[in-house]
Amino acid sequence: MRKVTAVIVSSLILTLFANIAFAKDATSSPTRRNKEFVAQRQENIKEKMASREAALKSKLALFKDQRKANLTSRVNDTLAMINQQRTSQMLKYLDNMSRILSKLETRVNSGSSDIKDVTAAKAAIADSKAKIASAAAAVKVQQAKDYTIQVSSETTVKADAKLQRDKLQSALLTLRKLLIDAKQSVANAIRVAHGEQPEKEGSESAK
Repeated sequence: MRKVTAVIVSSLILTLFANIAFAKDATSSPTRRNKEFVAQRQENIKEKMASREAALKSKLALFKDQRKANLTSRVNDTLAMINQQRTSQMLKYLDNMSRILSKLETRVNSGSSDIKDVTAAKAAIADSKAKIASAAAAVKVQQAKDYTIQVSSETTVKADAKLQRDKLQSALLTLRKLLIDAKQSVANAIRVAHGEQPEKEGSESAK
């Protein structure tokens, strides 16, 4: 009888551990797959960029005016650098906005005495979180974009470079507006939490 009981207990323990292991795998698997997908996507983007840069160098090597070719190469490198630097700065800025919002949310949830309207504050915080997340997603998409100059010919290379520069400038301007909206939403959440009237959207001009 004791042997039977021991076998049953051992079986239950093994089943329990198996279920726990399965639960961990089920929880971590989507996250792991997502990370792998992002890593693979980034690798594919890098390969495409490298391929386009190689094609550009091949075309520039055929230029009669190598001074113009070198200048084009420098402009191309500058465009890539600007995109990476600006998007990295934007992500840091949004991270800072998230930290500020998180501190406000902690005070709201803890019933801090300076919070006047908990319900309205929570709604404003949720709205701000959504805007920050949307802006961050847009910045990450922009960060992966390629602005390698597509050279049509040696005579049109200046216009080709300007086209890519204008595309980059326009994209960064669009992101800047999203960041301003995110900043305003955080400021409004703070105002609402303290019982003040929220600032109307669009009242803050781009600086």
